[in-house]
Amino acid sequence: MREALTRRRVLAACGAVATAGCLSGGDPPLGLQQIEITNYADTDVTVDVTVVKGEEIVYDSTIPVESEHGHRVVQIRRDWMGDRVYYEGRFSTVVNGQRLEASSDSFALVGDDGDYGEMACFALHADVYPDEILTAHGYSDTCEPPTTETSTE
Repeated sequence: MREALTRRRVLAACGAVATAGCLSGGDPPLGLQQIEITNYADTDVTVDVTVVKGEEIVYDSTIPVESEHGHRVVQIRRDWMGDRVYYEGRFSTVVNGQRLEASSDSFALVGDDGDYGEMACFALHADVYPDEILTAHGYSDTCEPPTTETSTE
């Protein structure tokens, strides 16, 4: 006897297909190499930064970031970074009386099908603007922090 194709069966099948890459035996998530916060607002800000590694909060701090040209970038590098596990970065601040928030995690990365090729780690960038915080990622084939400091321009 042939079973009827119900809406529930279709949705269950779609869910299985959508998560197949995430649950397969692909590469582990990329490690976090560093966090970089850049202030493009016209005023100094303090940014609340929270990092989740696996299921544990490993970093929760308030970071001052100046707006003056040449001092508007802050880099965060810690010994606990680099392990190839799930990471989530959360950022919040107040600019001109408006609360701004953003977050990004390992699932937002290119290659979330589990195939990262030669990449081992990613850098998480949070850019603070007068009306929003935008996040972006950079990729690296090593989890070692960059040997040269990036520009603070």
